[in-house]
Amino acid sequence: MLKIFGQYDLKISEGPIGQNGSDIGNYGPYTQSQRKDLYEVFVKHLIQQGLAYPCWMSESEIESTREQQMKLKITPGIYGNYSLWRNKTPEEIASKIQENPNFVIRFRSH
Repeated sequence: MLKIFGQYDLKISEGPIGQNGSDIGNYGPYTQSQRKDLYEVFVKHLIQQGLAYPCWMSESEIESTREQQMKLKITPGIYGNYSLWRNKTPEEIASKIQENPNFVIRFRSH
């Protein structure tokens, strides 16, 4: 990709552009898998603001929800009453985190 940028005379000033892909710049790390700590800060903020929530829906629950929505001819997705975790209390969420720390973060649609 960097070669393509060079072909268009675009100068990259920061990112994993050093020798052997090392980071250059003030806002790294630039590799997504190394940014977990940064992402956690923003996810916690989104949850505290009520804009996101943790969700433990299984693949089968999601598929069942999608099938139900398709039968009803409505837009498929995990939103509103179709999200099993959207309106859980902080206590329920804390308990579930202790039981199973593997979850996804979903944005709360309004």
